Amino acid sequence: MKTNILLILLGLFTGQLIIGQDYPKYYQLVDEAYQLYENKEYLKSGQKYAEAFVALGNRGMIEDRYNAACSWALTNENDSAFVQLFKIAIRGQYSDGLTPNPHWLLNLNHVNLRLVM
Repeated sequence: MKTNILLILLGLFTGQLIIGQDYPKYYQLVDEAYQLYENKEYLKSGQKYAEAFVALGNRGMIEDRYNAACSWALTNENDSAFVQLFKIAIRGQYSDGLTPNPHWLLNLNHVNLRLVM
């Protein structure tokens, strides 16, 4: 009986993680975004990355968030670039020397934090 309850709870928990996340679509959109970036279509690239994050339930891989930040920065969409960098910083992944910059905190009043969290 305990095993059945545990399996049911595990199934519900696993189902919650999968719902709203379309990995094949995410990777397809990320590939398209990267190609747009390579073709110097930075605005379209940033928009495609945003679409990919939505397909994954507003989640995204750190490398993809960094690439999205680069796309947004190259179109002078600084708030959008900042949001992506902030999400990377929140996850605590500071590999390759990426650390939270104290100047980001000074700019928090320019960013809608509901978009970040």
